[in-house]
Amino acid sequence: MPGLPEDIRMAVGRRVLNRLPHATQTRRRAAVTFEVILVLPILIVLLCAVVEFGLILANRKHMEQAAYSGANVAAQLSPGELSSGLDAVGDAVQRTLASAKLGSPCRIDLEHNVEGAANPIQIAGECARELPDGQLPAAEGVQAVRVTVWMPYTRLAPDLLWGFGFSLQNRFTRATMTLPHVH
Repeated sequence: MPGLPEDIRMAVGRRVLNRLPHATQTRRRAAVTFEVILVLPILIVLLCAVVEFGLILANRKHMEQAAYSGANVAAQLSPGELSSGLDAVGDAVQRTLASAKLGSPCRIDLEHNVEGAANPIQIAGECARELPDGQLPAAEGVQAVRVTVWMPYTRLAPDLLWGFGFSLQNRFTRATMTLPHVH
């Protein structure tokens, strides 16, 4: 700006200098907004995953306790009672799950290798297609009972990640407990 009086050059220079910080601030705000837009969905997915899997893990402990309660009842039944012991086992499982507010399991398996007892495999419910876990301990003199409790994952935790491609629908989990028969 040669040829302009000094005071006009100073005024124009001040205006240019005053505009630079404002433009820089605007760019910084835009950059921060853009970063938030990029990072926020990832943080939301991570938060949903932590909540969902935390609830699943906590409620699996209740399922394990229910399987233990059922196996404990089955272990104390006489061989005659064990042949039709699924009702008593189911009641113990239901009480434990009700105290945790998980509702009813979709399937309960009762297996045993107790001499003098019929029906070595008893199944109530039809939610899972898998068969029981195979043979019970076959060591000499060992008679055992095994209770398996099946639940859909949707009863253990809300399906928070379905919108991100990971759904709990039509998925099941189980908790199994094997105890020696003591009667």
